[in-house]
Amino acid sequence: MIIASRRIVLGLAAGLGLTTGQASAGGVIYDNLPTETYVTSGGYGIFGSSAVFRGPYSHSESFVARATADLGDIKVAVWYEGVYTSDFTLTLTDSKSSVLETWTADAPASIASAIPVVEVDSVLHPLLLQGQTYTLTASPASPTTLDSWEDQSDTYTNGKSGFRVEGAAVPEPGALTSAGTAALIGLACARRRRKAIA
Repeated sequence: MIIASRRIVLGLAAGLGLTTGQASAGGVIYDNLPTETYVTSGGYGIFGSSAVFRGPYSHSESFVARATADLGDIKVAVWYEGVYTSDFTLTLTDSKSSVLETWTADAPASIASAIPVVEVDSVLHPLLLQGQTYTLTASPASPTTLDSWEDQSDTYTNGKSGFRVEGAAVPEPGALTSAGTAALIGLACARRRRKAIA
């Protein structure tokens, strides 16, 4: 009886085509990065209190969300000037200055050839609303931080420092349906087992 129940469940699962759900890429919430690599030319200083320029100095950029989406990741064109340390803190706040999420990252060293942007992944996935203003702030993570946030007025929109804000990937609708159906099938199978044992 138990074996027959298992066969019925397996047959039903196959008939429904239960598979692992795929995720679709999240949309772009804001973007003024033409590419994800660049050659440094100058930028806004992110300096710690013990660095050569005696900070601390931070830099902020505001943006208006182009779409409503849960935050997925942020890419910023922050680079390390050398000699001191490369660590910096990136903070996302809303229009009321409430902190939505904070990250600490290391900037790549400035070299003659193109370097990659820094990518930070969201863990909290705050919901960003279309038309609302948000602010990214890059700050020194230590007293010896010596970084710059690239600002190429001929490359980035309106002379802003370069960054991209992307929405989180979302499950395909079919994946959610399949997951729910699989859970119901598993529950039914468990009930049949209990009845057969009793």
